Amino acid sequence: MAFPKKISIEKFSATDGVLLYGLLALPERARKKAVVVHVHGLASSFYGGSAVEELSRRITSEGIAFFSMQTRGSYTIESFDRTKGKNRTSFFAGGALERFEDCVYDIEGAIRFLSARGYNSIILEGHSTGCQKILYYHSKRKNKMVKGLILLAAGDDYNVSRVSLGKRFGAAVSDAKKAERKEEHTMMPPKYLPPWMMLSASRFLSTSDPKRPESQILNYMADRMKYVAGICVPALAVFGTDDMYMDAAGLPAVTAAEKLRKNSKRIETVVIRGADHGFHGRRRKLTNAVAEWIQRTLRGNA
Repeated sequence: MAFPKKISIEKFSATDGVLLYGLLALPERARKKAVVVHVHGLASSFYGGSAVEELSRRITSEGIAFFSMQTRGSYTIESFDRTKGKNRTSFFAGGALERFEDCVYDIEGAIRFLSARGYNSIILEGHSTGCQKILYYHSKRKNKMVKGLILLAAGDDYNVSRVSLGKRFGAAVSDAKKAERKEEHTMMPPKYLPPWMMLSASRFLSTSDPKRPESQILNYMADRMKYVAGICVPALAVFGTDDMYMDAAGLPAVTAAEKLRKNSKRIETVVIRGADHGFHGRRRKLTNAVAEWIQRTLRGNA
């Protein structure tokens, strides 16, 4: 599999002035002024990650553009520039340090960039943490150009943390709050994290403190998922039966799909047997399901 022939790397600004990049893939023959905006997962990237290559090729074959956008949550720790007037400053973010709520600025900036290019029908598509980000953006902006939402591997980070830490969960949250009060970027004690993970105390609390938005958005154990219930456009959620993060939360993919449908009549769900968190080995089924849903959704908005 290869990227489409017509691709370019573009620079755009988040609405708070942070400079970001994106991969824009164009169809050979554009049929509509429609574009799918891909929002990557935690510590991933706009040009790699799950199925970006396959999705860009399949979606552009339907005559629809594809824009994979960077967020300030890319990689682990990364330096970003912010402009305000003639002033330019730098700061550190990345998956270990980002403030989740800032995703609204990133996504809005990408939409404004694409709108200036003439696109007026936006499908927001998120993978993993990107799912929480597009749902949060949708709840805050209700942008009329957004015609649909696609959730790929929409995991439950709150319950992953709760289940994996077990009896230590309460102590981890308490210690993180103490660390957060010391300084914005105080790192989470390693004893509470997998060996391969690095997070600030604030970033850990974003998914582990039930009072914070990110913890609430896809908490499948909650009686009501208010961010899901608030969806006001067509939505598609695709799960894999072998997703390690669903397993870590003690939540079968079929159960998660049922919970989403229970909370919103706007959501269709697809469960792909044998697919993992990145849909490896099942990406043809993934891209077919996504492309077919996009065509139906755009026809409905015509």
